[in-house]
Amino acid sequence: MKLVSDFDGIWTNQAIEAEYVRDFIIKSLCETGDLDVTQADRLLTNCKSEINKEPHNYGWFNNGMIAAHYHEDPYGDNNAIFDYIDKYADLNPELVKLKEAILKKYASLADFSQYCFIESTTKFKNEGKLVAVETTGKIVKDLNSMNVNIIVVSNSKTEKIKYLFTNAGVEITDENSPQRKRVHARGDAQKYVMDKLYTELPEFIEVSEKISIPLRRSRYHKILMEEKPDFVIGDVFSLDIALPLYLRMNDESFRNLKVIQRVQPYTPDWVTDFLKRDEFENIAYTVNSVEELPGLILNLNQ
Repeated sequence: MKLVSDFDGIWTNQAIEAEYVRDFIIKSLCETGDLDVTQADRLLTNCKSEINKEPHNYGWFNNGMIAAHYHEDPYGDNNAIFDYIDKYADLNPELVKLKEAILKKYASLADFSQYCFIESTTKFKNEGKLVAVETTGKIVKDLNSMNVNIIVVSNSKTEKIKYLFTNAGVEITDENSPQRKRVHARGDAQKYVMDKLYTELPEFIEVSEKISIPLRRSRYHKILMEEKPDFVIGDVFSLDIALPLYLRMNDESFRNLKVIQRVQPYTPDWVTDFLKRDEFENIAYTVNSVEELPGLILNLNQ
């Protein structure tokens, strides 16, 4: 059996890293926009308050579409905040000043946000703060003992995935390895990249009247078609689960697929409500931790 698994938020403690990223963003805003920490924190908090009034309109945009909706993922939320500043800075003189300061050093606010993410997560790893879920070794052993091969498919770089699992005592391979092991890394999956011209998939899957998830994630689709997993687990519905779920419902070659949503404290209610629909019975499942995964798969195979 094959399990395609996301990485960040599944095998890592994302809350700790997300707080580190936010602190890095605030420090970078202070340096770029001539602000103090209190001012920078207040501006970000005020932006979030405005976004929270209509969260369905905001998220991590790619190619004009929301790759991940606001509140689904803390890293995506950072992109949403800078997208908000880019579009609505004129409503606040402080934001106008901040936007102008950022654009003096970066090509766009999105570039600034991406710079902060890459630099902060790299620094987090280099400082030895990036560690796996404590029981990672046991979870992997339990899954492998049930004949489940794990393919970690992530937007993160392959090197980061291998670093974490190796430090947890798990042998892991990648595309340069002569032969796959029971745990294999496929980084840079670009699940967030929307390809409007990729007509092999419909444009959207409709979740509610206000929320539709773009499906044309060509690189992720290619990976899923190559792997043909029995299970997919992720913690960001839009990035990780929506496309596999669509394939399960519409492509006969995925008829045995089960999708598993890892529910985070911030996961929006619309995600869990959607997965509870009758048509997804015995197809979609939720867990609160990756530690529940071996037990769930064992039960599903009995």
